[in-house]
Amino acid sequence: MKQIQSYTYTIPANGSVQIPAPNDNFIVQAATGPVTVRGDTFGTLPSLVAGQGLKAVPFNRLELKDESGAPNTVTLLISPAEFVNQVFSGSVVIVGAQSLDLATILALGRPELPTNNWGSIAASAAGVPQTVFLPAANTNGAIVWAASASEANAALIHSAFIAKASAPATVVDGEVIAASVVTAVGANMHSTIFLPTPQRIAAGLGLYYFPTANGAANYPRHVRYSLL
Repeated sequence: MKQIQSYTYTIPANGSVQIPAPNDNFIVQAATGPVTVRGDTFGTLPSLVAGQGLKAVPFNRLELKDESGAPNTVTLLISPAEFVNQVFSGSVVIVGAQSLDLATILALGRPELPTNNWGSIAASAAGVPQTVFLPAANTNGAIVWAASASEANAALIHSAFIAKASAPATVVDGEVIAASVVTAVGANMHSTIFLPTPQRIAAGLGLYYFPTANGAANYPRHVRYSLL
C-alpha cells in the first residue's frame, strides 16, 4: 500500500541517489542546493528547490542528482495524496512592511496633504501676473491640488492660472492649468475659475495667476499645491 514517506539524503557533490519507492506525488521539502529529480515514468525535472515537486504522476523509482557542486542535503516527501507547489516563480521582493489595521486602511484612502498654499484678495491689475510660486522653487515638479479665483469688472474680464518658465504676458502665454468662465451679473462681468482635477506641473516652471482687466479688491483667489 502506498504511504506518506519522508527521506533525507546528503548527496555527494555532483552525485546521485536512488529511491525505490512507488507512489503518486513528491515534493522537495528542503535542500541545501538545486537538485535534479528523474522518475522512471515521467523523465527529468532539473533545478528543483524546496517547495517544488510533482503531483498525480505515479512512479516506481526516483533518482536525485546534485546540481550545486557541493554536498547537498535533501529532504523528499512522497505521498499518495496530492499537494501544490509552494514556491513563487521568479524573484519576489517585499519592500518594507505595511500593517493593514483600520487606521492604516483609512489613511490609504485619504487624499495627499498639500504642503503649500497661496491666496490673495488684493485688487488685480490688468495684464499683471501674480506669482503663486517661482520657477526656481520648482526643482522636481509640482502638483496643484486645488485652485479657484473670482474677479469682477464692468468690462469683459478673463483670468487663468498659467505654468511657465517666466512670467506670462497674456492669458494664454504658457501652459494653461485652469481658465475662467465669464458670466454677466448686473452691471459687472464676473470671471470665475475652479480647478476640476489636480494637475502636474513640470520642473522648472512657475505658476502664475493672470487677469486681463482690473479686478476689485476682496475677490478671493487661492491655490493649494505641493512642490515635489
